[in-house]
Amino acid sequence: MLDAQNQRDSTNLPPPTAAGQPVGINPAPWMDPSSRSRNAMPRRAPGLNPRPVFGKMKNPLAGSGVRKYPNIQCFSITGCRDDQTSLDANLAGKQQGALSYCLQEALKQVGPRATYAQLFQAAAGQRDRLKNGVLPMLDQYFQMTWTEHADPDRDTLFVASMTEVPNKKTCGCGGDDDEEVVAPVVPPQPQPQARGLGGYGYAPQPVQYPAYPYAAY
Repeated sequence: MLDAQNQRDSTNLPPPTAAGQPVGINPAPWMDPSSRSRNAMPRRAPGLNPRPVFGKMKNPLAGSGVRKYPNIQCFSITGCRDDQTSLDANLAGKQQGALSYCLQEALKQVGPRATYAQLFQAAAGQRDRLKNGVLPMLDQYFQMTWTEHADPDRDTLFVASMTEVPNKKTCGCGGDDDEEVVAPVVPPQPQPQARGLGGYGYAPQPVQYPAYPYAAY
């Protein structure tokens, strides 16, 4: 999901706020001589420096986040919460995810000119239809997050003109080399390519510049 404060849930229940439990490593099953997992221990190749199998990481893993670009409108729709699992099932004759199926059915329902909020609500309705019908074990709730300059009740699907594009854009690095680039008002038009005339049995070929006239014999 996006690293943003704006979010919606397909259920009225409050999202969980409990912190995640740290993940640890238990080497006891590997050290037990009678354990079957011991036979899967990697063997040290000759000529390589021996290193311990288990060790403490120098830098703990950090969660990934979105880069801070100015005036960027972005939406993210996920299939479940952090404490849930997205379900894959045989829907409409093929194996696919519940979110993918619900989004496709919702897009058929609302059309390509609907807003992101309308698409999300329609997908949540398709999710309820699946749970009340063919998938009673479906216990996931869709999530939608968006950036600061986006508005799910205003921005529409597949309509580029509805997106506000800034006149100036930067690389977003935030450093001294962050050069400002001004977008042109009128995009440059491609120049037509000159081509030579083809003779009998020959296709037209590009003219090689400078072009010299043929000598008369």
